[in-house]
Amino acid sequence: MNLKPNEIKDVLSMQALLESYGIQLRQKGNSLVGCCPIHQGDNPNAFHVNLQRNLWHCFTREHGGDVFNFIMEFERVDFQGALEIAQALIKNAPSRRARSPTFVGYEPRENKPLEFTLPLDPNHPYLKERRLNEATIRHFGLGYCAQGILKGRIAIPIHDAQGNLVAYSGRSLNGEVPKYKFPKGFRKSQVLFNRHRVKEFETTTLILVEGFFSVFRLHQAGFPNTVALMGSSLSQAQAGLLLALNRTLVICLDGDQAGRTGTKKIIQALRGKLTLLPRCLPEGTQPDQLDRETLFKILGRR
Repeated sequence: MNLKPNEIKDVLSMQALLESYGIQLRQKGNSLVGCCPIHQGDNPNAFHVNLQRNLWHCFTREHGGDVFNFIMEFERVDFQGALEIAQALIKNAPSRRARSPTFVGYEPRENKPLEFTLPLDPNHPYLKERRLNEATIRHFGLGYCAQGILKGRIAIPIHDAQGNLVAYSGRSLNGEVPKYKFPKGFRKSQVLFNRHRVKEFETTTLILVEGFFSVFRLHQAGFPNTVALMGSSLSQAQAGLLLALNRTLVICLDGDQAGRTGTKKIIQALRGKLTLLPRCLPEGTQPDQLDRETLFKILGRR
């Protein structure tokens, strides 16, 4: 039986939720304190969790809330999506004791393969404006969506590690918010974008970036062995996918504060497990904005 939202908040603690995502904060009295896992940054006091009230607050953006608000922000889903994720957390927990300090052994529910494909127009001018050629557009199956929740956006197919189509993300064209729309219930923390393709290439290195278009541009520049976090945070599931490939990891996140902080945390998480080669991008840039020669200088020639 599914629990009601108020019942979920009595069972699922913020501490248990954070631990399920592999987010570690330091305890300070009746609070947990650390860098904000949603907005990144390196302020060690930006994010507070009140353990007694089961609430969180981000002082970077001056907002917060309960477990549902956190899931909605962290996973970029609506309330229904957050409710489904919370239900899955509790269902897979070894117990349902109120304020359980941790859900040891919790494995997040995987994204289910889609039973449909969207008809997309690959000839939309936005894709050419982003300097993608026809071969790249066709390779990744990109196109303008004219129906459904992604209507009026560029749709990007997302596959799991086995190559199953599990979601589409929609890129806004005219400044709509959010910039990238994900379907409710989709767990991006369980996926490395393009992971299913890179295993086909006989390379000893893997390039890790933040966003979709960085994957597209690097592929086009001759670096098909590129995967994306779909953000700047590395989840436990994504770390597992990287470790399974067992390749030298070139970390090439965006040249901003979130990218630098994300790089540091990835190094901390994977140090001693993989050979890591962090790369520093010019301030305020991201890989898809760089020309081919600059990419070669940063990443080396294949």
